Amino acid sequence: MMIMEKFTQNILRLSISAALLTIPFSALFIGFEYLGYKRGISNYAEALSSKYDKLLDTLKEINPELEYYLD
Repeated sequence: MMIMEKFTQNILRLSISAALLTIPFSALFIGFEYLGYKRGISNYAEALSSKYDKLLDTLKEINPELEYYLD
């Protein structure tokens, strides 16, 4: 009977250790995924903004009379 109690204690210790290790790793994974997504959105917004600025500059060059409305 003593062997089963020790075995149960060891299993319990292993499961608690695994749970305590899983929580920080999960938090790190979620954090990196969030930061990666945020960085991707930021890069996309910068690219879109530069395309929009180029389009406005082209429109201003084509028709200078619209510059008042495009600013």
